[in-house]
Amino acid sequence: MDLKNIIVCSKCNTPHKKRKLLKNEIAKCQVCENILYRPFPALKYILFSYSFSAFIFFVLANLYPIIHLDVAGYKGEFRILEAIFYIYNQGYVFLSLFTLFTIVIFPLALLILTFVFSFFVIIDFKRLAKKILIFITVLKEFVYIDIFFVAILVSLVKVFEYGEIMIDIGMISYVVVLLIFIYLYRYIDIYYYWEMVDV
Repeated sequence: MDLKNIIVCSKCNTPHKKRKLLKNEIAKCQVCENILYRPFPALKYILFSYSFSAFIFFVLANLYPIIHLDVAGYKGEFRILEAIFYIYNQGYVFLSLFTLFTIVIFPLALLILTFVFSFFVIIDFKRLAKKILIFITVLKEFVYIDIFFVAILVSLVKVFEYGEIMIDIGMISYVVVLLIFIYLYRYIDIYYYWEMVDV
């Protein structure tokens, strides 16, 4: 039996034989109806273009202000890196370092690694791409930009009652990055990444 053509359901552990799917077809478990896999044509090019685009928007999100505030006579702007350094200066060293790594350094590294990974797959350097994919698989679990975005929205709702808030280009860029992250690392299962380097 060729184990490469066998896929096991992640919920009920039932093995199934893989087959090539049509464009809009989805393979489901015969026992629990869990989605086993779906076709992603030209996935390596999707990863290449989306990771590069997300990198550009991520840089913009960190360079430009996310919001402008006018609260009780105070006028200012909010940038991600400035907020992290402010937390550090207040004496919350661990919290500031945790925030820096999980919403700046790790996401940036993940985008760069995904871009390099897809490039190596395109030029057929699959053995090297496989080594990079190990880091991607681990690193994607330590990226919390979605949680940070929810925290920003909750804060904006609270502050909105006391003053005026204007959304800047940083926030728009951050939303684009968040949507790309959700698509690349949540919607597309890491299983499909490994399938590309199955040598």
